[in-house]
Amino acid sequence: MKTILKTAAIAAILTGFANSASALDVTPFADTAAVMKMIPAPQDAGAGSNAAPLAAEMTARPLPKNIAVARLHDGQFLPLPHQEASAWQAISQSESTTFAPLPASVHFEILASVPLGAEESDNRIDEIRLAAAAAGQDYVLIYAVNRGASWGRFGDRNLEATGLTYDEASDAVRDGDAKALLVQTHTGDVIGAVTTFAPDMKTLTELVGEMTKKSFTSA
Repeated sequence: MKTILKTAAIAAILTGFANSASALDVTPFADTAAVMKMIPAPQDAGAGSNAAPLAAEMTARPLPKNIAVARLHDGQFLPLPHQEASAWQAISQSESTTFAPLPASVHFEILASVPLGAEESDNRIDEIRLAAAAAGQDYVLIYAVNRGASWGRFGDRNLEATGLTYDEASDAVRDGDAKALLVQTHTGDVIGAVTTFAPDMKTLTELVGEMTKKSFTSA
């Protein structure tokens, strides 16, 4: 009964959040004439870095047929706005991989699994990863815009606090108006990243498509 009540409460909260986000801060995405800015190169990872040389260690990985897609807004999981869902559908038609929105119902199950009164995690990024894994997905593409794509951060937190393993010499660290991380759902490894100052959806999805192909090798 407690789980049912908690799930209902979560659903009500997210429904209200999604409705309030109908005028979401995606206006930069509609500006396809956005001026490109110079992106400074990140500092080399030091000896104390938590970065992993993922590219050097990459073994043969076949291109997946499906990749889940999740959107962060002010650090919270947000069902994809219609225009953004349409953009991912469009790129799926031109690529051999389908980018499909992660259902909010899967995220509900992760949140509802925490008993009432217990301390809950505020790490939505890790929750999204676990939700995608629970849905049978090996990879999830998580993206954020505006403040969520700033230098050394993703969503509402520093990269070091996301629970993800990433290369500090990659785009995962860079500053931008939009940032997308391709995450292995079972390990938390970031196997690819895109950051751009041209945050229209067409540019972002095309960059993600190219990054995805480069992140996998033929088996």
